Order: sequence, then structure tokens, then C-alpha cells
Amino acid sequence: MWADIRALRDAKTDPELEWLEEEAARLYREGWTIREVAEKFDRGYGAMRRILLRRAPLRPPGARTERG
Repeated sequence: MWADIRALRDAKTDPELEWLEEEAARLYREGWTIREVAEKFDRGYGAMRRILLRRAPLRPPGARTERG
């Protein structure tokens, strides 16, 4: 259990994770769905939603977006 906690703490300072979170938020703000962003980065829907909660205001469920 403590190893998991330490891994999470260390991951917060990982530059690759920082980049992934910034890029995911950018795509979401451009109109991608959470599911699309999660698939792009090979993450689960719930994990990506938690990342985006820290990085971008989330749209209401079912909100339509215009991309392109």
C-alpha cells in the first residue's frame, strides 16, 4: 500500500505526466470528449475524467461541441 502512495506522489512530479495532463486538457477544451481523450492516451474514462477535473472545466454531460 505505501509503495502505491509513494508512486502516486512521485508521479505528480513526472514531466511526462505533466505533459500528458496539459495535452489532454488542451484537446478537451478544443471539443474532444473525455472518452476520445482517454483513448488517445490509453487511459480509462474515469482516470481521464479525474485528470481533466484538475486541468479544465468540464462540460455538462451530453453537451454538444463543435470541433474543427
